[in-house]
Amino acid sequence: MEIVCRTPTYLTCKRVQQCLTTFFGTLYGKVKLKRFQAKELQVEKFWRYDLTRSKLIVSLNRFLRGQKSLRYFDMRSSTFIISDGIKILESIGYHSGHSLTHLNITDFFHSRLTIFRISKFNDTMKHFKNLQHISMNYNCLSESVLETLANNCSCLSTMEIKVHRNDPHDHRLTGAAWKNLTKCCPEFMVQFDFASTCKYHMLTGILVPEIPLTELQIRSGFESEDEWHIPQSIHHISDSFSDSLENLKLDIDNSDQLFDMALLDLVSKCRKLKNLVVDATFCIPTIEEICQLQEDGKINLKKFYATCCSATEIDWAELLYVETRYKPMLNNQGVDFRFSTDMIVDPISYSIE
Repeated sequence: MEIVCRTPTYLTCKRVQQCLTTFFGTLYGKVKLKRFQAKELQVEKFWRYDLTRSKLIVSLNRFLRGQKSLRYFDMRSSTFIISDGIKILESIGYHSGHSLTHLNITDFFHSRLTIFRISKFNDTMKHFKNLQHISMNYNCLSESVLETLANNCSCLSTMEIKVHRNDPHDHRLTGAAWKNLTKCCPEFMVQFDFASTCKYHMLTGILVPEIPLTELQIRSGFESEDEWHIPQSIHHISDSFSDSLENLKLDIDNSDQLFDMALLDLVSKCRKLKNLVVDATFCIPTIEEICQLQEDGKINLKKFYATCCSATEIDWAELLYVETRYKPMLNNQGVDFRFSTDMIVDPISYSIE
């Protein structure tokens, strides 16, 4: 079952609530769902009328309590308050905790909440015994939650973690806690998404070497660039995850801090790296060097997207030359590549003879 209700207005919320209450009431006890998906409800933002919101939660909880064999649950971007969110997770965990394999609660709670301090959240997570894939925010994670997953979910293979600038993320999880979870879950892999933040001390504090990190996305925000220390951050990533990192996306609005050498070092060290996407200010020769490493068989990329920001017309012409030079090789090796700049130019004016 999939429910779509994006950006409702104050006027439509009551109608949607009445419709869903009737719908859930009609289906109660008559269907056995395997999947339940209701993304982007954004309750805290749009469902401001307490009575309407309360009726929605009551009917949703009642319906979910009637489901005994759910395998997939996705309510990302619901932005519930703590009490409502935990009630829904309790309904899912108590009745389908033995069967649920996929749980997506990214942005399930609204921002600025320290969920990791709520003991009832960890108690609720203990109901889930069969999780294989879980997506959540960093402000929901604690060492107790990691221990709970280690004790109850030996089949856990993937954890997606979002770190957002507006969510509390000053707490740290020890390498020992991650190591224990990895030991209990042999197939365990982690994916991190840093959204609107890339402070050096925050990145290096969260990304401890014991994490089996396979995918990393960093999108810079509006913090002072002085706090980023981008080259040092990239060196930390390459030094800590050279044996595991497979996918890397950097979307950084940098102006002063160039990180070309650090990026080349990372590409050379991370031998499992398959997908590389860079949207930032860096030099065209860096793209050329990465292509040369691919041609020499020193790396094995399957996807390489590069957008060079703050580029000049000379940079554009140089990039066009690099693309023309390496395009046959990249095509022959089956590499999905895309080279561009943030300039708007007439490509006919820069054709390579």
